Amino acid sequence: MSGLKSGAKWNFDGTIEETKVTQRYEIAGEEDVDLPAGKFHTWRIHCEQTAPANASIDRWFVPGVGFVKVESAVKGESGGTLQKSTLTLTEPPKIAAAPAANPATAPKKFTAGVSSEDKGELKTEFKSDTPAIYVRWHGQDLRENAEIRAAFIAESVADVAADYEIDETNATPPKPDSGGTFTLSKPEEGWSPGSYRIEFFVNDEPATTVKFKISK
Repeated sequence: MSGLKSGAKWNFDGTIEETKVTQRYEIAGEEDVDLPAGKFHTWRIHCEQTAPANASIDRWFVPGVGFVKVESAVKGESGGTLQKSTLTLTEPPKIAAAPAANPATAPKKFTAGVSSEDKGELKTEFKSDTPAIYVRWHGQDLRENAEIRAAFIAESVADVAADYEIDETNATPPKPDSGGTFTLSKPEEGWSPGSYRIEFFVNDEPATTVKFKISK
């Protein structure tokens, strides 16, 4: 995440099976925070979520380190706060090596890919002005109540620590043969050039990894 600018806005709209996720982001500005891990000069990123539940989320981001603080509040239908939580960095982050896939424990068949279109051809490289990146996955012969986890990782991106996990999402497929799609909308300043990957896990066992690049 480079080229940060106060007031920049972007959207995230995606689905996992029948679960829709809608989020609106805005960079609120620069702030200094004092945490157990130390003092940091951060960018506060505010998120308003309307699906699957109404929530407000604030994240404090440090280039080269990642998110050092996260505050979230789940709201009721009337707008009142139902639940609040705060996560803070307690010690400097340690970057772990990417896990190696283990074919012996992966499901019988699990595929994934990325595209610039909802149902378009899969790609491995995108331009920084690509309007949206669609991430599609499909599994067969999944066990009952299997948990699918996808981790979005910046392998080599300016101002971000190597192999930094940007975000992750989880889903429980309703049937053994299931698939899903989630959409990443282009930030207002464009995608940051670099190398990325999305790691998929089934019941915490590596299933597949999708790598792609973003160029200017």
